[in-house]
Amino acid sequence: MIGAAANQEYGFRTSTGEKSIAGFSIDNTDPLGIGYTDIGYDPSYLGVDAPASGQTWYRGASETIRWRYAGDLGSTVTIDFLKGGTTVKRITDIPLGQGGNGSLTLTVPSGTPLGTDYSIRVTSTTLPNYTDTSHGPYAIADPSLVVTSPNGNEIFPLGSPLPMSWTSQGNPGPMVTIEVWKGTSVLKTLTGIPAGTAGNGSLVVPIPFNTPVGSDYTIRVFSSSSPTCTDTSNLPFTISPDTSSSITVVTPNGDEVWLQGSDQKFQWAYTGSPGPTVTLQVLRDSDVMAVIPGIPLGSGGTGSFNLKIPYATPAGMNYRIRVTSTSNPAYTDISDRPFSIDSALHLDSPGGGETWPQASRQTIRWFYQGNPGSTVTIDVLKNNTPVKTLTGIPLGTGGVGSVNVTIPASTPPGPDYRIRVSSTAYAACTDVSDLPFTISASA
Repeated sequence: MIGAAANQEYGFRTSTGEKSIAGFSIDNTDPLGIGYTDIGYDPSYLGVDAPASGQTWYRGASETIRWRYAGDLGSTVTIDFLKGGTTVKRITDIPLGQGGNGSLTLTVPSGTPLGTDYSIRVTSTTLPNYTDTSHGPYAIADPSLVVTSPNGNEIFPLGSPLPMSWTSQGNPGPMVTIEVWKGTSVLKTLTGIPAGTAGNGSLVVPIPFNTPVGSDYTIRVFSSSSPTCTDTSNLPFTISPDTSSSITVVTPNGDEVWLQGSDQKFQWAYTGSPGPTVTLQVLRDSDVMAVIPGIPLGSGGTGSFNLKIPYATPAGMNYRIRVTSTSNPAYTDISDRPFSIDSALHLDSPGGGETWPQASRQTIRWFYQGNPGSTVTIDVLKNNTPVKTLTGIPLGTGGVGSVNVTIPASTPPGPDYRIRVSSTAYAACTDVSDLPFTISASA
């Protein structure tokens, strides 16, 4: 053998590590320089079984090194941890084992450098020729969590269970934290959730009825002790309205005429569980005129709210009401058609078409409902511009009020006069002549 020392024996090992039956020796006195010697069978061997090639160990996890042996190799072994073929840690005086098998269980330190080029070498302490290295590299990685549900495109109605599950590799710690995200905001945080067993964890919670509906939900699960160990749903899931729940406006639902100061009832029907309270909104066109929150939903599928229409409510058409669940705006309804608010004051005379001569004595008369205040203000309009105002006029009695006036001789004649009567206390409680009347020159 080239480079071999003289008079030395060289043995061979089988794939199990056992020494071969025969070997060669170098004899410099032999013309060929090679001699053959039968050195017999040596059953002693040492072989590493784990970690296996391609295996992954996780920081913080409990992992086991295993080896097999035969023969009298002494009582202890030395274990070398190699990264890229270089020893980075050595543990000595590890018991060899029993019955041909040895092992060492340890916790991978959290600070162990990550990598895919690790190997283990086990060596007999007393007979260092008996040694073996793991067959192929293994990896050191951080523990991991993977969200498995909800992981995208699921639909969960309000009030239904929300099943959440995840898998883990390594040791993410005993507890996880779950965040429920809507878009880019955290809507709910659940803490102190057991991480699970055997690499699987889960939690089921009911979806509250006050959860905003939307198609942009995800969950994020992370280790409570190591927040970098985390995962998030791959795609958004949807929280949808509970199709068995609804709110429907019953009254006013269109074409009603309600007087200022009158007692009225808002009514609605409901199904399912849209929430314990509702919010009422009074709309005029697209403007919100009033908001009444925290109204009890009702019972037996119906709800209502009594109110007096304020005298300060502007008279007009295009009113609607909207009833909305306070806890979940997905449950809402609006009047099908508009209703009207009418003034509690109604001008009777002059209503239009009359002719009042200068210097004549005339009566302005109105009707009223309820108690829109103790006095009224009367405006004389010419071409819709006030030319005279009378203040502090008593409202009247029994629903009728009037005032007698003398048309001043100096009043400019014309066909474009109207009268407006208004509550002194409530400016919105007002009425004006339907059509113009005429002031004529005196005879």
